[in-house]
Amino acid sequence: MTDLKIILKQIAAEQTLHLRRDVLRPGVSLSDAISLADDDPRAYHVGVFVGDELVGVATVLHRPADS
Repeated sequence: MTDLKIILKQIAAEQTLHLRRDVLRPGVSLSDAISLADDDPRAYHVGVFVGDELVGVATVLHRPADS
């Protein structure tokens, strides 16, 4: 069995676009994969890397709890 080195690290919103488009929004342009929340300063974008390859992304957004 091969040991894979998996790394999670913060990435820029732009780095999420290719996977977001290809997986969540296939067939749309890259600009259509942009989320309005990408520019929110409280948004946190995470990339999952196997070696040097970006294989997964997540965007964590701040939303106040309902009162």
